[in-house]
Amino acid sequence: MGHREFMGWVAFYQLEPFGSYRDNLHAGMICSLLYNANRKKTAAAMEPKDFLLRDYWQQKEKDTAEFLGGLRALAKAKND
Repeated sequence: MGHREFMGWVAFYQLEPFGSYRDNLHAGMICSLLYNANRKKTAAAMEPKDFLLRDYWQQKEKDTAEFLGGLRALAKAKND
């Protein structure tokens, strides 16, 4: 596969994702539909993104970023 063809596939993927991400998104859509159809009226609605699977490393990066953000806020509050 040449560079031009590869870049064509990259552009196509950005418009129409395929593979495991798309499968994950479809599952999230179904889960949110079922949840929202059966939730109590007082419960908040959920979106497909609320049901997406995240792999271990994505979750670890998110947790680390949140922890460091908290530490920065504490340091800033102490210095002010």
